[in-house]
Amino acid sequence: VPYWLDSVPDIVKKNKANTAILLPLKNTKKNEIISELERIKSETILFLSKLEGLSIEIIETNKRIDLIMKDAKKKEETTESSNYRNVCTWFNIRRASRAITQYFDNYFRPYGIRVTQGNILGILNFKGESSITELAEFLFMDRTTLTRNIKPLHKKGLLAVNSGSDKRTKILTITDKGSELIQKVFPHWKEANQHFINGMGNKNWTELNDRLSEVLKLSCTDIK
Repeated sequence: VPYWLDSVPDIVKKNKANTAILLPLKNTKKNEIISELERIKSETILFLSKLEGLSIEIIETNKRIDLIMKDAKKKEETTESSNYRNVCTWFNIRRASRAITQYFDNYFRPYGIRVTQGNILGILNFKGESSITELAEFLFMDRTTLTRNIKPLHKKGLLAVNSGSDKRTKILTITDKGSELIQKVFPHWKEANQHFINGMGNKNWTELNDRLSEVLKLSCTDIK
């Protein structure tokens, strides 16, 4: 709660909002801002699509504006953005990937790493060692992005980077500290993964993984 308010506003208590942004508003700007907000079409705001609801209330006048995404989704989808969402393979898979990444990150964050970094440590813990090139190919990740994820792990002493037989080749190995961290994180990864198995059902979850394997193969097909 900002310092200029004595208590949590009723709108926050009433809606049990996960996040509340409270801002002072000058009287001279109030009507102009309200007018702008009322013109927003929530179903066209792609970056708000993960919100269940967005409510804006002018506390002084008790005027409330609701931009409820779940209600907007019930409307007939005729906009270009909704059609794009329905037919674009990349958009749907990428969107789901971002959401899943954020979900898993919540389990990894207390340990100071992200799920992408935990994945790297997990693979090295299983394989023993890997060159940066081999790991990048396995993860379908470009070397620049992989290197960006490796640097903080190396700095924290979770993995080691050594030269291979060819000095230009870099070999990655997990350290004892990294292995210990993976052992601590593993039960939480398992819990996060089980969330999707329980929610989808084992059959649907298995079929999803099979379909994603097909998508991966198709993505590796050369463009004619």
